[in-house]
Amino acid sequence: MSDGAPLIKRINWRLVWRITWILLIAGVVYTLLPTLTKMPEQARQSLEQVQPYALLIGLGLEFVAQLSGMLVLKRSLRALKQPSPPDWVLGQVWYAQMAVAVLLPGGSVTATVMVADALRKRNVEPAEAATAATLTKALSIVTLIVLFVIGFGLSSGQPVSSSSYVDAVAIGMPILIIAIAALAAAIIWPKIAGSLAGAGAKLAQRFVKQLSPKQIRSRAEAIALQSQQMLRGRQAWGTVAYSFGY
Repeated sequence: MSDGAPLIKRINWRLVWRITWILLIAGVVYTLLPTLTKMPEQARQSLEQVQPYALLIGLGLEFVAQLSGMLVLKRSLRALKQPSPPDWVLGQVWYAQMAVAVLLPGGSVTATVMVADALRKRNVEPAEAATAATLTKALSIVTLIVLFVIGFGLSSGQPVSSSSYVDAVAIGMPILIIAIAALAAAIIWPKIAGSLAGAGAKLAQRFVKQLSPKQIRSRAEAIALQSQQMLRGRQAWGTVAYSFGY
């Protein structure tokens, strides 16, 4: 300390970050290994009964699904008038975030942030990178809800052995339908999106003082308008098809 430099400036923060990252990975692996090595015997027997052709079909469908998700992200960037990385780079980013989403607890949120950060490093505006990643995730959630509603409608006439399933659906279906209606209204009328986001920001501001409800309101309206661009004209059919494929 004789040179007068504060200790905090002499710390190699890059080295500290790498050590922390290694320890985090080691902790995750240490947590997962017991689960992977103690697979129940029934599950092992089930895996032994899987036919090779069925496994190949499943892997092929999974590849198509993830490729569809990557194409939705590419269309999101195009709707936001942002540069899209080359397909091979976008593919690497997409499959990397898929691995993160599957392996880490809360990995879906982490993966979305990772995609936004990777796009930012590829000259995409930070706000637009986050918007593109969020739009892609939102479209997948909406199509998943729609598929669930359709599936329930098709199976409504079939006998059900579990009363808890009926109770769960009776509670969940109205919530899902209201959620779809609210999302559709927010996209068709961006002012509704702004009002909902602004109201949520005002509540959150009680806990996070630096939030700006006005900025969040305007950003929500902009995202709703950008969603309209993705779902307008000929490109809408492709976007919807890729979303359902994903």
